[in-house]
Amino acid sequence: MKKKLREIVEVDGVAIALEFSNEQNVAADELRFTISYLEKSKNIFSLIINEKIYDGVLHQLSDETYSVMISQKNYQTKIIKETENTYRKYKKDTDEKKNVVMYAPMPGLITKIFVRVGDRITIGTRICILEAMKMENDIHAMESGEVAQIYINEKSIIEKGEKIIAIR
Repeated sequence: MKKKLREIVEVDGVAIALEFSNEQNVAADELRFTISYLEKSKNIFSLIINEKIYDGVLHQLSDETYSVMISQKNYQTKIIKETENTYRKYKKDTDEKKNVVMYAPMPGLITKIFVRVGDRITIGTRICILEAMKMENDIHAMESGEVAQIYINEKSIIEKGEKIIAIR
């Protein structure tokens, strides 16, 4: 049996897990669809989803971000990397002081910390390097703001789900 292709796509800020069992059958979260894609020209296409036709226009905004207009409605879409999706699962909304807290996505050794308390950071700022199974994993900020607290130290071993930083 052929391996299923899995992608995470964010549509207007909502992450949707897609699983392709072949070129025409896809599951979106728990819903199953039969999809056909017809490219009419470079940016114009038609989707046939469960025998219903949707015309669309696609504009690439960046490497992973697209603007998609289907049936006169515009959607902002983004392909989510597997590591980013994993990190999102371990980011909690707020702590007792209403700070956004990021948690370790896996156990490992903190080899380098790139931020200090009081630093202004943006989404994607490199927070630290977490070494796991002899691989260095960059941990990036999932929120913008000011570093309120750092819970880790360089050369410390942390467990999956342990607090890394708080952002206010």
